[in-house]
Amino acid sequence: MLTNEDLGAVLDYPHAIDALYGSLAAFAAGEAARRPRVDVLAPAGTAGEYARFTTADGVVSGGYYALRVKPEVIHWPVVDGARRLSAYYSTPGHYGGFVLLFRTSDAALVAIIQDGHLRYVRTSALAGLGARYLARPDSAVLGMLGAGGFARSYARALATVLPLTRIKVYCPTPEHVEAYCAELRADGLPAEPATGPEEALDGADVVSTCTNSLPPVLFGEHLRPGMFVCNVSNRELHASARERITTVGHLAEQPTPLNLGGYQDDNFAIHLNTMCYVAGREEERAAIPRGGGAGAPFAGRHVACVDWMSGTPLGRTTDDEITFLSDLAGGGAQGLSSGGLQGVELAGLAGRAYELAAAAGLGTELPDELFLQKD
Repeated sequence: MLTNEDLGAVLDYPHAIDALYGSLAAFAAGEAARRPRVDVLAPAGTAGEYARFTTADGVVSGGYYALRVKPEVIHWPVVDGARRLSAYYSTPGHYGGFVLLFRTSDAALVAIIQDGHLRYVRTSALAGLGARYLARPDSAVLGMLGAGGFARSYARALATVLPLTRIKVYCPTPEHVEAYCAELRADGLPAEPATGPEEALDGADVVSTCTNSLPPVLFGEHLRPGMFVCNVSNRELHASARERITTVGHLAEQPTPLNLGGYQDDNFAIHLNTMCYVAGREEERAAIPRGGGAGAPFAGRHVACVDWMSGTPLGRTTDDEITFLSDLAGGGAQGLSSGGLQGVELAGLAGRAYELAAAAGLGTELPDELFLQKD
């Protein structure tokens, strides 16, 4: 059993970025596979709240299989005039996700991992990996919209691969910005508050949106030539921003869709950019924000970020491009959360975290007898 504290002691961003590169290279070579993220929802005990159970899994040949389960209660309060996604596990202020990690050599369960640290590191390390191929190498100023957990981890990952000298951050809650800047400065990162999104993004080489806002927060007028853009959710990007992006860099290609000969699933719907199965009365189902995630198309050219076999960068070719990271061509490029490679990424990242923690003697050992059953 590995806790967030165990992983935090050994899994840094250089290790995480390297692990993700390995798992994505395996996917490109046909040596990894995943099932997409799927959410199952039902009304919770409080009106307007829903229990959401998220799963994603993936495998890397010769390595590990990872299954992520994230249980939570979600709702959508209006904060500072904008509707936002809020989530908790069991009671507000708690998080309950975990990863089951199995060895492929004998299918044995080797670790049960709290995934609070993993979820931040995985997503932000992808942004760091994308910045390696899509940002200008001399990018020094990061403009950050958002001051929560992902905004912190994105800044740390981007600072791992770029020579950042300023991190300008804005969110509508000043005390959150103050806490954000204090924490990053304690880590030696040059964070400073901004009074609004325009000030945060003025002069930025890299733009990062890490918010829980349902309406867009990044608009076309915020972007200028030479910027690299990364985000948590494509719903953060207004159509005008999508139109101004000149180059969309993909970390992987969408496999050829399988023709299932007319197979249908009547209970399936897209909610919050994710494949969902929803229980409840008709009016309860209708109350969950829908949205297919596609939104306005990206007007720019679509390219691979890197040649995985050689490591040759393929993304940015000129200094004046406005580049954007999308982890998967096709569904991922259109912003559907279920279109990404979370399962493959988790198999590589959780596997690396387990090996580092085991080598350091961390974790609580559980007896094999708890998990072995007679045939």
